[in-house]
Amino acid sequence: MLNFSNFLNRNWGVAQSLITNRPLVSAGVDAFGASQYRLATVGGQLISKSFQKSVNTTDVWRIQLGVRYAFNW
Repeated sequence: MLNFSNFLNRNWGVAQSLITNRPLVSAGVDAFGASQYRLATVGGQLISKSFQKSVNTTDVWRIQLGVRYAFNW
């Protein structure tokens, strides 16, 4: 069985991907020349978490069967 941990609990073993690799966006400089940054937005909202699930939790476990046959010459 592949991804057995997800078979035990649907929140375990779930593939995740980064929401964004640039959480800060340059907002220019202030009057003293110091750089200013602001949080990036995704879909018009501030980032509230770093990762998101890549696939649906019902589709991440499966069973793989194999057959091996040896010819004796």
